Amino acid sequence: KFYNWSNRWTQVVPFSTQGQELLLFYDRDRGRAKLFRYYHTGQMHRKETYSDWSKDWDHVIAGQFGEANMIFYNRVSGLLKAFHISETGRMSLQFEQTIENPVDASLISAADPPDGPGGPGWDIVTPGRWSWVGGRTVPGLLFYNRTEGKALFLRYDEAEGRFVFAHRY
Repeated sequence: KFYNWSNRWTQVVPFSTQGQELLLFYDRDRGRAKLFRYYHTGQMHRKETYSDWSKDWDHVIAGQFGEANMIFYNRVSGLLKAFHISETGRMSLQFEQTIENPVDASLISAADPPDGPGGPGWDIVTPGRWSWVGGRTVPGLLFYNRTEGKALFLRYDEAEGRFVFAHRY
């Protein structure tokens, strides 16, 4: 069966859980998302449809951070929410926190768009696994603001159940 592809998806995020390859399609303008299972034969099966989502997520990032496997980040507010999305599509919030902004929002002129170049927040957020503590490799996130030329590394701390500061450049 062929899927009627929308031209409104803001992000498409691949991830896997419980041996299933999944794709999360996010429509920021409408605050909607759909979760599909993808098969090696090219078939896709819709697992879940979500509505009434925030229209403010700038980044949706897959990774394994404790029990969380999907990160949602708003670059203006700095809000980060970490969810576990099961193979059936059930979502459960694991933790949330605010990430410091690289730009002092009070210094942004009214002429600058709040979410455009020169605005507050991190333009790029990338997951990875880096050697931090005693050579142990742990998951983390790299935040980068291209206007300011600043970067922030956060590592996931299992004991605290959230991201903690690692390095700033």
